[in-house]
Amino acid sequence: MVRNALYKVIKLRDTGELGEKVVVQGGTFLNNAVLRAFERLTGLECIRPSISGLMGAYGAALLAKDRYKPGAPSKLLGLLELDKLYLDTDIMNCPFCPNKCNLTVTKFSDGAQYVSGNRCERGLDAPEFKEKRSEKESVKSVKAGVQEKRESGNGGPLGSTIAEPAP
Repeated sequence: MVRNALYKVIKLRDTGELGEKVVVQGGTFLNNAVLRAFERLTGLECIRPSISGLMGAYGAALLAKDRYKPGAPSKLLGLLELDKLYLDTDIMNCPFCPNKCNLTVTKFSDGAQYVSGNRCERGLDAPEFKEKRSEKESVKSVKAGVQEKRESGNGGPLGSTIAEPAP
């Protein structure tokens, strides 16, 4: 796992690029085995602050503080928007490179979508991905319509083929 993160995700060519002192952060490094594997692989002794699992949150808070503009409207959702918020999560394989990453696609009620799980940039906002996503949604909606008709008794016997255009 550590080797994969260093050489495939971070794209490190040589551990010498890391420098002499390494400070690790993130919840993953709270695991002693991961920390030790990283040290053995790199040949470096790493520093793990006691707040390593929270450093990303602190960094986000500092960025928000720096970017705050007095009087600017907040982009946080209010209680009414939170009540209306819903999301749909779908797992799919990215078809655009040999990694075949398992992507988690989260669609929000406002139409926005967030893609995570990719190991390269091709699955994020590639036009091909958006087209594939639309095709998949069309197939899903047709299947849901067929199932609905079968359950209501208007779709023919189970196992029969019903073809209809996607909405």
